[in-house]
Amino acid sequence: MGGAPASKHMLGTAFDIATSNHDPVAFAEATRAVGFLGFGTYPRSGFMHIELGPARSW
Repeated sequence: MGGAPASKHMLGTAFDIATSNHDPVAFAEATRAVGFLGFGTYPRSGFMHIELGPARSW
C-alpha cells in the first residue's frame, strides 16, 4: 500500500476519512471524545486525517 515509513498510518494510529456527506466538525468532536487529538483537513480532496498522539491540527 505504501506510505512514509514513520507515518502514523503505518503504525496503526491514524486514518483518513472522506468527509463528503458528513459534518467534519461533528466528526472531529466525536473522535476527540474517544481520544484522538490530531486532526488535518484537506478540503479540496474532501478528506480529514485523524490520529492518536499529541494534540495538533492543520
